[in-house]
Amino acid sequence: MTFPSADLCHFELRKPTKIHRSLDKQIDTLIGKYKARKSLLNQFVKQASQVQTLIEEYVPNLQLSLEQQIAQCKQDFININQLSSSSVVDALSLLAIASFKVLGLKPHKVQLIAILALQKGYILEMDTGEGKTLVAGLAAILFSYSSRPCHVLTVNDYLAQRDREFIEPLINFCGLTCATIMGDQPPETRKKSYQADIVYASTHELLADFLRDKIKLKNCKNLSQLVLKNARQRNPISLVTRGIHSVIVDEIDSILIDQSVSPLIIAEQTENKLLEEGVTKAKALVDFLLIDLHYNLDHEHRSINFTKEGLALISKLSPTLPLIWQHQSRRFELIEQAISAREYFIIDQHYIVEDEKIIIVDEFSGRKMPDRSWSLGLHQAIEAKELVPVTMPNKTLERMSLQHFFRLFSRVSGISGTVIEAGNELWHIYKLTILKVPRNKVSQRQYDKTQLFNSKILKWQFIVNIIIEKNKIGQPLLIGTRTIEESETLAQHLQKKGLHYQLLNARYSEMEANIISSAGHYGNITIATNMAGRGTDIKIDDKSDELGGLFVIITELHDSSRIDRQLIGRCARQGEKGAAQYVLSLEDQLFQDHLPNRFIGFLKYSLNWPTISHLAMLSFKYAQSKAEKKSYKQRQQVLNNDISLRKSLSFNKE
Repeated sequence: MTFPSADLCHFELRKPTKIHRSLDKQIDTLIGKYKARKSLLNQFVKQASQVQTLIEEYVPNLQLSLEQQIAQCKQDFININQLSSSSVVDALSLLAIASFKVLGLKPHKVQLIAILALQKGYILEMDTGEGKTLVAGLAAILFSYSSRPCHVLTVNDYLAQRDREFIEPLINFCGLTCATIMGDQPPETRKKSYQADIVYASTHELLADFLRDKIKLKNCKNLSQLVLKNARQRNPISLVTRGIHSVIVDEIDSILIDQSVSPLIIAEQTENKLLEEGVTKAKALVDFLLIDLHYNLDHEHRSINFTKEGLALISKLSPTLPLIWQHQSRRFELIEQAISAREYFIIDQHYIVEDEKIIIVDEFSGRKMPDRSWSLGLHQAIEAKELVPVTMPNKTLERMSLQHFFRLFSRVSGISGTVIEAGNELWHIYKLTILKVPRNKVSQRQYDKTQLFNSKILKWQFIVNIIIEKNKIGQPLLIGTRTIEESETLAQHLQKKGLHYQLLNARYSEMEANIISSAGHYGNITIATNMAGRGTDIKIDDKSDELGGLFVIITELHDSSRIDRQLIGRCARQGEKGAAQYVLSLEDQLFQDHLPNRFIGFLKYSLNWPTISHLAMLSFKYAQSKAEKKSYKQRQQVLNNDISLRKSLSFNKE
């Protein structure tokens, strides 16, 4: 039997702070704004100057090597509560010197400011191209000096692996270890990886492993109970993780905001032949139902309203369903899921079919999520719709929302290029404060005039013409689309024109690194879903810089303005040249989902009138605002459900 002190981190979880309501929430907002005041940045600017002075004055010690000097600094970080700012400044100056020696990268002042702020638990907005990977890596080294679990979380396995490989030589030089958690790792390999001082992983991988450990610790509320239980058993409980304590979250708005619309669930498949038969028969029944005649759709609330004709036809056809599904409430549940699968869940947008399996595509990252499935029979309804084998439904073993998970960490900090808009929500839920870090170099990004068209056909024609025009001179282009289907539609248009292009979407995610690495080269055309929007580093060559740098075209607004900003951020990085342009149509999905059809019809009719195009652009922003508010309500509902569930299960203590 082992007695690892690291297991304490499974039980020493921070108690989540109270979520304020009504007047308390308004007062809490004022407190959050005060804590995020711009003057706070001054203390980190002053400390960064001190670090730079120490770097310039550094003289190699004849008695102690740089590695030994770094090792001595670790002792100051064991007791976090007594850590002085001078100790942090001294340690960071040595790390900066080591970074230049090992990686050939000397952190500039903006990066030093960012590292110091992360070490204090702030959320930072840093422009794309400012070197966030190095910043997160150096801050993680400082966090790991406490000998407690330190995690650096990203949006996917690819970025976790890339970032770890980049910083690993420096981490090893500092006498520490690091590892990456990948989705396809077996349990024993995962357990070994979690023993590293710094662990890089995607959020869902860490949370899934944390919940699996939580299932094993179901009846153990403290370390003593775990030790006694292991002493009585022949096969002691073997935990995969070391628990949680400190975390640095890259693209923090994507993880704490965008991905928080649903909880993560650990489940096991259960046999349910009745559901399999039911969804298959329901799909056949729904084939007889016609939109507007038998039912109407409310796109904004994603609801279905049956007409009298629809109710009559369902009643007539219900005997075709298995007996258990013929009761009125049960058959409507089954039929509504079948209609939702047909109307609201679109292939090449919400999912793809691969090897006769339905694979969900993350709307925010554009990447495949092969280990996730929809609940309440929806996944099976989509399988029946696509005529692939129907899988068995899942039985929930454990669940947790991302909001609750991150509130359990003792220290949380993070970085993103687009987080300032989410400041209030991050403060109310996580008590995290945002600071805007200044640019290292002045931005040279140019914005071309936004173009708005009546139809998608006209929009695609205009985009193809821009691509031909820019490609003639060799300027590299990145064209961002909202869905897989639209990326492939544009690819077909370019193919007809004889243009060579690279296509990046969930179908070709394995080629991401190669496609992104060459996207800024002379003459290249890259079509991408929002996979290219986060964490990707597009470098332009000298010839492209002379032609104006990377030209980014946004073909459709996303539900969140932050995703659009992320895509624009791929150009004009670190003072380079670059330009961006919005090309939109009144038939775009955002418009269709969040504005009345009559108003859209009026805009189509009068788009060429004076001032109407301005009204249309305001309408786009209004639709985007409605979509963001809807997502916010969904996240609040997930959090409220999580809190209610834990209150009702009074025995379920963290």
